[in-house]
Amino acid sequence: MERKQKAWNLDLGKIEEGYLYSDFTVLAKGRNEAKYKMIKEVDCEGMTLSSTGDDLRYTNVPILRCKENDTFIFEEKELSKFRIEEILKERKRKKIMVEILEDESISHCYIMKRGSYYCKNYSGYTSHAFLAGIYTKQAAYDHSTRCSELTIVPVSPKDHNNSIDSEIKRLERILQEKKEYYLKGKI
Repeated sequence: MERKQKAWNLDLGKIEEGYLYSDFTVLAKGRNEAKYKMIKEVDCEGMTLSSTGDDLRYTNVPILRCKENDTFIFEEKELSKFRIEEILKERKRKKIMVEILEDESISHCYIMKRGSYYCKNYSGYTSHAFLAGIYTKQAAYDHSTRCSELTIVPVSPKDHNNSIDSEIKRLERILQEKKEYYLKGKI
């Protein structure tokens, strides 16, 4: 990828009470152009350097490189590195979902958002697979294409039901242990 412009931030750590200001970023080919743009585009009125108390001007404006906001030419558009990574990540997500949809050996899927499973009937989230809803792969695909944070994960209904059975058995053991504990205490 061809870098179009470099991103530069005003170094608020060197500004008196810099925490009161929002981040300022400019795009420029080099440091001098960035300093010029920073002074021109940012309202520096009243800003002073914390080390000297001097008002901000071209010769002393503190700037830092901000590589994550550099712009590049990507598919004939000027985009930030972050935006390009988002586009590529979304394409990969969609490709995986299409592969799942076209795989005839898969019939059902979980829907996940940021590491949590959708519960039954698309209502709420859970971190436990045995509490998750399972959806036909077509329903999961249709729902998940609407939001870039959603992914689908193949699951067989048999494996899902086995995980529920295992959890029921685990809870039954715990209940039995509690029951025995309380019965011993009352005797």
